[in-house]
Formats: sequence, C-alpha cells, structure tokens
Amino acid sequence: MLNIVTKKTSFENNKEVFSQIFNMEKLLFFFLLILFIHSCKSRNDNDYGTIVNEERCSYKNNYELIGPEIKEFVLDDETVNLISYMQYIDSLECLSFLNNYNTSIYFYNNRSSKFLHRIKMDSANSIIGKIDGYYWNNNSIYVYSYNLGIIYWIDSDYSVKAKYSMSNASKGSESMIYPAPYLQTLAPLKKYHNKLLSVGFVTGEPSLETSHNRTVVTILDLYDKSIQNVVNYPELYTRYNWAGGFTYRMPSYDLVDESIIINFPASHYLVKYSLVTGEQSNYYAGSSSIEVIKSFPFPKDFAINEVKAWEWYMNNPSYESILYDRYRKLYYRIARLPLKNYVKKEKGNRKPIVIIILDAHLQYIGEVNLPTDVQFFPTNCYVSKDGFHIQVLTDDENILTFYQYNFKKNEK
Repeated sequence: MLNIVTKKTSFENNKEVFSQIFNMEKLLFFFLLILFIHSCKSRNDNDYGTIVNEERCSYKNNYELIGPEIKEFVLDDETVNLISYMQYIDSLECLSFLNNYNTSIYFYNNRSSKFLHRIKMDSANSIIGKIDGYYWNNNSIYVYSYNLGIIYWIDSDYSVKAKYSMSNASKGSESMIYPAPYLQTLAPLKKYHNKLLSVGFVTGEPSLETSHNRTVVTILDLYDKSIQNVVNYPELYTRYNWAGGFTYRMPSYDLVDESIIINFPASHYLVKYSLVTGEQSNYYAGSSSIEVIKSFPFPKDFAINEVKAWEWYMNNPSYESILYDRYRKLYYRIARLPLKNYVKKEKGNRKPIVIIILDAHLQYIGEVNLPTDVQFFPTNCYVSKDGFHIQVLTDDENILTFYQYNFKKNEK
C-alpha cells in the first residue's frame, strides 16, 4: 500500500509539473503569436504597402493607336528642346513655351509649325528674376516665380501691374502641410473666373501627415488676394512612404468646365473637385497593365536615399498625368510601367508609356501602349484639333519634336 501511495503521489506531482510547463508553453505561444501579428501590422501600416488595382479586369479595352504624324518646330539659337513649361492656346491654335534662360515666351503656329513671335520680358525680369511658368490669355500674362512664391501680373508693355503671394503657410495651423505650387506643362497655372489655380507639394514624408492636413491645390483670388488650399492626398499617401519627391508626390491636373481633375501618381483613381460646390469624388482610371504599385519600403520620417528612391521608381509603375481633350470629349491619363532590365544609375527615363482613355464622364473605355523604341518626354503633352501630341527627344537640340497620335475605337 505504501508503495502504491508513493507512486500515486509521484504521478500527481509530475502531472502538476507537466501542466505548469504546458500552460507556460501555451502562454509563450500566444505571446509570440500576438507579437508576430503586431509586428506584421506595424510593418504594413508604417513601412510599406501594396496598392492593388482591384478593377483592372473589370473593363474591356476598345481602343487602338493611330499614327504617328511627326510635328517639328525649329528653335532659335537661344533655345534647346529640353523645355520645362508649355501652354497650348486653343483660341489661337498655337503652341507657346517658356525659355527660362532668356526669360521669353515663344509662340508657334501649331499647324504650320512656323514661328510667330516671342515676348521678352526684360523690364519685368529685373523685378521678377527667374520665371518658372505662366498663364497667357488675351495679352494678359501671369508669371510665377517658384523661388519667391509669387505670381506677377504683367501688362501689355511687359511691366509688373500687380503681384500675389502663393503661400498660405504663415496663416495656418502648425499641423498643416501647405503645398508650394510647382508649375509644369501638365501641372499648369490656370485661370477660372477671378481665380488662379495651381498644384504642388513640399518634399518629405513626415509621420504627422494625415488625410486632412496635407493639401495639393492652391486657389488664389485675384480680387482680395486670399488663398484657399484644397484636396488632400489620398489615404494611401498617409499610411505609406512615397519617397517624398517628384516621382510620386507631385500631382498633375486639368481644368474642365467648373471642376479640376487631379492625378496622383500612386493612385489607381482620379479625383474630381468641384470649384462651385467643393464636392470631391473619385473615378477609377487604372491601367490593365498595372496590377500593383508598391510604396517605398521604409517607414515615414526615414532619411531618403535618392539612388534607392530612383531605382524603386524605375522598377515600379506610376500614373504621371491627366489631360482633357475638349475636341473629342475624352480624357487621357498617362501611366508608366516598370522598366525591365533597369541598370542602376542609368540616365534618363525610358519607362514604357500607356495612355489610358476615359470618356466625358471619366469612365474607362480603353488604353494603348506607345512604342518602346522611342524616347518620349511625356512631361510635355498637349491636345489640338489634330490630335494628341507628345514630345520625343532626339539628338538635334535645335528642333522641338512631337509625335501626333489619335485613338480609334475598335469596332470588333
């Protein structure tokens, strides 16, 4: 009996020890599981994300590419074909562009390609300095200096009639991140009634960014000189790092009737903002060739390595700009695909180009791929009665070259 009791007590003691060990292991397992889930969540929320194009298989492509016809503009000795800002003037059917070096605006007939005249702002330049963009309409010119953050109204004798600050930073909350307007051909200065419109950003990926405190649009009232900043970055910009520079932070837009249509490079959707009601809505405008866009794989507030950021951009798809064709009631969204076999530190940008076509209601109706054996410069595009024009870089710096395309609906 004594032996039996002793064995039973030993068994119960071992059972208690095993139970304690099992409970500790179970507790450790759940602790590690929670830690793993938390670390995965933190990584997804703060480090990087994959922006999936969930609608890319939902639409049928009904368009094909027609062209190109080649259009060439002969430049003078003071101008080279690397131009940063253009404005196509519908009423005159002419192409105008800015020469930053001699502070002049050139005008060419779009159909004949003949040089018409230039506006050389010598007297205004002594006050303004470097000009980065302009808006021309009926001999009234508004020019913008990025370094000063000021728009100048130039009258018919090219002297300064008025000036306007484009900065709202000194008037707002410290938590707001106001944009610095940055003019490009597809991020232009536009006029709507008594207001001037522009888009821009400030560099960086601060963790204090929210979906309500980092706007991209600046609206200047010419009557009272007040500034309104509207349209925040989409939420995907708030959650992830996009390298804080021009590749994914610089928006583009076009003015259509009483609304502006805004392109964000990392979003499969366009944003439409009503200048009358302030209402904002999203429209799918993704490419069937783009399955995902990956954010920069570092947390916000992380010091950006420019070499790594460029390599990431070249291996990642992006949406570059939006352009309205008022002659055909179509929208063209320019997207770029990853460059296969990209070589580190390779000069230039040869990412393949896709033109996404939307109807007058911003509904997807098709897309076309541009040839890959040509070096396009999609920063400079415009639409005329003849079609869609995109700049092509050639070895001849004295000629400004465009390929003119049209897009035909495939009836098959």
